[in-house]
Amino acid sequence: MAAAASDVVLDEAIEVVEAGVTAGLVAEDGEIAGRYRFSHVLVRDAVYEEIGGLKQARLHGRVAEALSDRDDGSLRMVSELAHHLFLAAPVIGPASGIGAAIRASIAARAALSYEQAELYLHQALALAAIMPRGVERDRQELQLQLHLRLGFLISETRGHTWPEVAQAFDRARRLCVGAGVTADHLRTLWGQFAVAYMAGKLEDAALVGGQLLDLGRESDDPRCELAGLIAVGTAEFYLGRLAKARDHLAGATAIADSLADPTLVDLYHQDPRVFSRSVLVNAIWLLGDYAEAIVAGQTRRIQLLDDPRSTLLALLSKGWLRFLQGDAERLEEGAVVLRRLAADIGYQPMVLAADMHRGWAMARQGATQAGAALLRRTLAALDAARLVALRPCLLGMLAEAEMLDRRPEAALATVDAALEEVNRRGDRFYLPELHRLKGEMLRASGLEGGDLARACFRQALAEAKAQGAVPFRERAEQSLARVSAIA
Repeated sequence: MAAAASDVVLDEAIEVVEAGVTAGLVAEDGEIAGRYRFSHVLVRDAVYEEIGGLKQARLHGRVAEALSDRDDGSLRMVSELAHHLFLAAPVIGPASGIGAAIRASIAARAALSYEQAELYLHQALALAAIMPRGVERDRQELQLQLHLRLGFLISETRGHTWPEVAQAFDRARRLCVGAGVTADHLRTLWGQFAVAYMAGKLEDAALVGGQLLDLGRESDDPRCELAGLIAVGTAEFYLGRLAKARDHLAGATAIADSLADPTLVDLYHQDPRVFSRSVLVNAIWLLGDYAEAIVAGQTRRIQLLDDPRSTLLALLSKGWLRFLQGDAERLEEGAVVLRRLAADIGYQPMVLAADMHRGWAMARQGATQAGAALLRRTLAALDAARLVALRPCLLGMLAEAEMLDRRPEAALATVDAALEEVNRRGDRFYLPELHRLKGEMLRASGLEGGDLARACFRQALAEAKAQGAVPFRERAEQSLARVSAIA
């Protein structure tokens, strides 16, 4: 290896290495015969710094040439090649380094090492930046930004709401202007929808969904229409417009089933047949229709999925339905499975979602103190990750756990915080339950009398009727009837 990289005959290379061993500069690697390393990192750095920049680049290029004969496709080997070709770019140009960095990123992602995958994409982008300005450079960067999903990689390592995620999709959208490729526009807009949704900016998410629908009409591409219907339908659901959400998501489901294209998993970052149903099932149930058939279909689909994120999404949607139904036992069972699978692939947002479900289920089944503590810890972790989607509902889960734990003042403060979040973000789908829960807290505390509790129940009833949320309406009616009976 040393001989090939330094362009000398083998015997001369051996003599130089042995001289280094004698001088204490180089040591033999005890694990692998014939492999050597510098005796100390400072020695290595001192030797390296004495070499001129262009000569360093030339040596890195030669090392890469020597390594290419041993390239077995492993993450270790492709990472080595990417490293040396990146540093060789001043001499050999950026093309080889970009290709090697792409290979390393893909290998790292396959090994579920998302931080490393992101690092190599940034390395490839740095090399693309030294290409001559023009269409070819823009297309190369577009491939890195979209086809290799830089924005989604950052979201998996740090969360959708980190500024770098939005910046990656914004940059990709600017590049799309000159590219004129519909699929690239779709990937960009879909990424921007995900950023807006996870940041709790539901009106922005709906706006991006409308842009996707416009793109679908302009390009006559059903994939864009599918993405637009999912985006708009999802935003409409959380904004409390359940019937519109159902109609959009039902339309999305019909398109997703008709396309049945496995490559769409890569395009949307999950199986669209699962995504379209994940919110639809809750909209249908809240509107008073039968949703278990969709849940059963999702369960069967999980067994056929070859994409872990889609599997997690199917399990999560099933969990949300169990939560809305108040089925704590089945929710906890599903949350344990969801958390284990999410932890296995390092998908932290799903781990936190599973912990929220489990904490609420524990509190509902009697472990009130432990459940409330888990909910508080998980909400703190969500704050640290800047994940604010469904914030009013998540605070409502904690408020209910605190109420069950006989902490009325804490519960009232938490439910008031949830109501403030509704006003801030417009996330209204859980608003009827928040008003009802506040009424139950007031009634149980005995501090405020029945009139304020009754007013909360009436607000809950009015909001549930406006949304068409049948189960929430029935719960509000029952709570109002109880407080009226006492009066």
